[in-house]
Amino acid sequence: MRPYRLKFKRPWVTARGTLAYREGLLLALRGASGTLGWGDCAPLPTAGTETLAEAAGTLQRLVSGLPEPAIDQDLDRLPPATRCAIETALLDLRARDLGCPLADLLGGKQRSIIRVNAACGELGKETAACVNSASSSGFDVIKLKVGLAEPETEAATLRRLARQTGPSVRFRLDANGAWTPRQARRFVDALGTNMPIESLEEPLARPDHAQLAALQRRCLFPLALDESLAGRHPEYPGRLPPVRRMVLKPTVLGGPRHAMVWARCAQRAGMQVVVTSTLESAVGLAMAAQVAAALATEGVHGLATGTCFASDTADFPAATSGILSLPETPGLGVEPVQSDSDTDPGHSTSAGEAGRV
Repeated sequence: MRPYRLKFKRPWVTARGTLAYREGLLLALRGASGTLGWGDCAPLPTAGTETLAEAAGTLQRLVSGLPEPAIDQDLDRLPPATRCAIETALLDLRARDLGCPLADLLGGKQRSIIRVNAACGELGKETAACVNSASSSGFDVIKLKVGLAEPETEAATLRRLARQTGPSVRFRLDANGAWTPRQARRFVDALGTNMPIESLEEPLARPDHAQLAALQRRCLFPLALDESLAGRHPEYPGRLPPVRRMVLKPTVLGGPRHAMVWARCAQRAGMQVVVTSTLESAVGLAMAAQVAAALATEGVHGLATGTCFASDTADFPAATSGILSLPETPGLGVEPVQSDSDTDPGHSTSAGEAGRV
């Protein structure tokens, strides 16, 4: 395991708090052929995962204290970010040995080019410049954080931005569970009916089924859930949430295969599906991109977050003109920068074991 600490170019501000750094662990598993498979363990408790300390303890016990076959057993019992790291490393190893993209092991690669949104952070003094820059660079969906000021104030700011950017740009909004139902209604009503809103994620602090249904009826645009899906399963008895979109974060849901289960259930129900990062390193971002590449339907995904960091654990292509082009190399498509510790990654497995995730 290799710890990392990535510094944001500018603090990442949401209604749930502010991040200056992103911390995690890179996990390497060596196959019988000597190939390394990589996974990113990037917990984010505010999004519904375990803590970094909990993840590190679990991973250390798994990779050093158990016999070889045990690392791919009972993954469902593990906390989500830990499970995601192990599953990703096993799938990466398997795909590298087979010479195929990781997406092939998730049901088949559907595309090599993925549409992505730009991320311009919270509404503030720098927002207009960021939106104009992203629009000029070819992004037509721009994500903004809301829920940090009064609903009417933020709605007024968005109306001004919309007048400046014109009809070609749509805003993807994320409240990160900031509002009561009344505050959410105030925000939606203050926006009016002619705003280029692409969607609104996590509007409610407590995403009650009836309240979400009422709010979705009030909106002309899709409501979406992402972090409130943590700890749930799409096939639980009862109904899927009454919104029009699911935003899938594999790290929060427990790995790429769990994310694909969510995607299939949501799509069968006629819901839109979007895959986003959880601000992982380049290894985790590459994993999320492989999930997006395996989806049966196209969307605009939240996978342009790598440029938020001053440096990263690996080189991963930056989005250009709102398009992310995936590498054609096997597995994840990224190769972490090697360190002396990587010569002994702490655990060996085999290609056969990697197929039994």
